Amino acid sequence: MNSKGLLIVTALIEVGTGLALLAVPSLTAELLLGEGFISPPAVVVARVAGVALIWIAVACWLGRNAERREQYGLVAGMLIYNVSMPIVLIHAWFSLSLEGLGLWPASLLHAGLAIWCSVSLRPLSGSSPGSSISAPVPRHRSSLERWALRGLCLVVVGGGTWALFEFVVWNRIPAELVGKWVVTDGPQEGATFDFYRSGRMTGRVNQGGQLGIVNATVRVEGQTILSTTRHSRTGQEVTIVQHIRTVTPTRLVVEDEKGNRLNMERAR
Repeated sequence: MNSKGLLIVTALIEVGTGLALLAVPSLTAELLLGEGFISPPAVVVARVAGVALIWIAVACWLGRNAERREQYGLVAGMLIYNVSMPIVLIHAWFSLSLEGLGLWPASLLHAGLAIWCSVSLRPLSGSSPGSSISAPVPRHRSSLERWALRGLCLVVVGGGTWALFEFVVWNRIPAELVGKWVVTDGPQEGATFDFYRSGRMTGRVNQGGQLGIVNATVRVEGQTILSTTRHSRTGQEVTIVQHIRTVTPTRLVVEDEKGNRLNMERAR
């Protein structure tokens, strides 16, 4: 199958996404993941990703009229890219509780492009990418069967790798705590705390009427949460101890050593 249409569509999609990341990185992230960027380093990284996507678009556009064998490496690379993207986005939804309007459409789009890449590579399966003449090869299996088997192997390997990291390497705090929690009353009403499986916590709190960002490493021992933060100037670490008084799928109540309580509900 001719890859020209695939490369044109990919170029148009990636140049649009790349320009969006360059121009409005925070808005693009909010549409995709439900949250925009707050820190300047995150904005810089997003713009670097935008430049990379634009160059992917340029490569696809320049290669659209090349010979099919010259397109082989480009399409193979796009296959890996389009298989990886849904895995990354679904992991963000499952583990980090991130979900924007564009997350599932983007995942389905990349899955569809991955299938298109696989189909586009089929005509080249009878010979090596560098050869100029295709010699007849006995075919014990159809091309569709071979690519279906390769795709299945890729899914199994990718799924196994994701499961290893998700449930063994990154799974450091109980699943019932993972996600975003919103403080419902008191001086910190409206503050949010995001708990991640990796043992990381990000808090957005009220500091004298201004938004403050708290990044902490969290570990849970029984019904006790130990949150360790590092002072930005001195580098000194401080550990805050909080006791879990109530935890349900929708409600979390913690109490510090001074008896101060935070009543929280899971963000919808």
